Amino acid sequence: MENEQLERVTVKQAAAELNMDYRTVQYLISAGRLPIGHAVKREGCNRTTYYIYRAALDAYKKSLKGEKDGEPVQGNTEQRIDEGIPEGI
Repeated sequence: MENEQLERVTVKQAAAELNMDYRTVQYLISAGRLPIGHAVKREGCNRTTYYIYRAALDAYKKSLKGEKDGEPVQGNTEQRIDEGIPEGI
C-alpha cells in the first residue's frame, strides 16, 4: 500500500489522464494550483523536476468526477465551483 502512495507518474502520463497539455500540467503544479505533486527547481540548474504521485492524481480525478471517498459529492453550485467540480457532474 505504501508503494502505491509513493508511485510516481510522469508529467506526460498525468497530462494524458487529465486531458491537458503537459506544459499546462507543469505550469499548474509550479503555481501550486494542481494538488497532485510538486515542482522542485534546484539552485544553479535551469531544469525543474516534477514529482507527481499516483495516489494524489487518482484522488484529484475522483474530485473532478464529484466523488470523495468513493461517494458522490453533493453541494450547491458555488461550493462545487470553489472545489473545482464541474457543474454537469
